[in-house]
Amino acid sequence: MFAGPQQQTHPTASSSLTENMQHVHQEAMPAVGPRPGQSVNLTPQINGRLIQKRYKLKYKKLRKVTKQMLFMNAALCDEVVKGEERVTRAKEERKFLLKKLFQYQALSDATAHPSSRPHPTATPGFANPQIVPRISVQELLGFEGSKLGVKAKKKEVKKKSAPEATISVAPPSDTLETKKKTRSPITKLVQPLPSDSSGRPIFPIEFGGLTVHSIGEIVTDRPNFHSVEHIYPVGFCSTRVYARMTNPDEKCMYTCNISDGQDGPLFEISPDDNPTLRLSAHTASECHLTMLNAINKAKNWEVVEAKGKGPEFFGFSHPTIQNLIQSCPGAKKCNSYRWIKFEVWRPEYGEITVPSENDASINFDVLKKSPGFKAAALKNQASSASADAGLRLLLARQTEDQLQ
Repeated sequence: MFAGPQQQTHPTASSSLTENMQHVHQEAMPAVGPRPGQSVNLTPQINGRLIQKRYKLKYKKLRKVTKQMLFMNAALCDEVVKGEERVTRAKEERKFLLKKLFQYQALSDATAHPSSRPHPTATPGFANPQIVPRISVQELLGFEGSKLGVKAKKKEVKKKSAPEATISVAPPSDTLETKKKTRSPITKLVQPLPSDSSGRPIFPIEFGGLTVHSIGEIVTDRPNFHSVEHIYPVGFCSTRVYARMTNPDEKCMYTCNISDGQDGPLFEISPDDNPTLRLSAHTASECHLTMLNAINKAKNWEVVEAKGKGPEFFGFSHPTIQNLIQSCPGAKKCNSYRWIKFEVWRPEYGEITVPSENDASINFDVLKKSPGFKAAALKNQASSASADAGLRLLLARQTEDQLQ
């Protein structure tokens, strides 16, 4: 009786329970698949994934391209820097070659003079003997012809000594003056200097006790900044070791400068032990003379001849330094300056000797060995010995008085 209804009611309860569980499960977890009665649409998800993959590929490609561009940019920058260095080097070489060209051109202009003299005999057909055309024998006959011309001149000289010599015409006075003016330039030897890649010398330059730190710049618009023998560039700086002005027995470093004094160059010498002391003058020799007088006064004896030699003490008359100054831009505009021909020293020439470096007023070692310095030292020793003898006499007298 009870089995039938129980079996009928049990399935309904279990089915409702399972439906409730499925409903709760559906609310808690989203449905993976489509619900019954709905159509499946997976195209947006697939399209999104494909778009992401495409952008990732594009991103990777852009990264590669940017890296390549960075490398290319760095390489181009390096090439640009190298090109600029080459351009600057070429400019410096061009300037250096132009300086040398102007220097040789000036030397050639200085050495250029008429190669032939006026003919000693009067030339018929010319009323004025001074207006005779000057044509060199070498231009007319060449090398062999020049030899013949020399022989002909010798014969003419013999004819002059004979009593039947032809009437000779004296050479014009203008030609004699020009020959006196156009002297051949003096040749001096210069030391080879270390230089950088552009050919410029490396400073400082040392020559024994002299050290040149800067050449300076040539002033071309004022004539007082150069003379016949020297050029005074503004900014020239050198140092030299010499006797101390307060105590000549000790060494001292002197700094020599050339500055702009408006009307002309201003030369200054200052000792390193007293930088506030500056010996200045409008000529280098006057400045050097003031220093020598101070040394003689401190020694109370004429240890060195009071004769200023400023160019040698400053160092701008040294052949190597003078060659550098002469090669600076603007040197050709110094009209009063007489150009000097320099030649680079070679081992076969022997040792280079600069006469100024063996002068007691320039070199400290030579000053210590000079007769005046030795005489002053002997005088000081004698005075100290006499002072000691006087002190001994006083002490002896005092002891005698005490004993009595």
